[in-house]
Amino acid sequence: MYNNNGDGTFTKITAGDLVNDGKSTIMGAWGDYDNDGDLDIYVAYYDNYDNRLFKNNGDGTFTTITTGDFVNDGGNSRSAAWSDYDNDGDIDLFVSNYDGLN
Repeated sequence: MYNNNGDGTFTKITAGDLVNDGKSTIMGAWGDYDNDGDLDIYVAYYDNYDNRLFKNNGDGTFTTITTGDFVNDGGNSRSAAWSDYDNDGDIDLFVSNYDGLN
């Protein structure tokens, strides 16, 4: 992950859960799942790792969310997307998997 310095340069972020996870990441999807105004990121993994949700703490750090059906779907994921598909005012998450159910 790289922080935009606002002058056309970037600084690599080297500390924290989000950048030191060490898993086989295939993609990430940004969305404000808890409606606090901060973008959180859902990270999909392959090689049968459980997916992760990283909650944005609003101060440049993230908390790893590792429990719940949406992170422990066990599907060797390939993609994920946030959208309010049912128009109820909160964003929903779609995860596509190579193995297992979507």
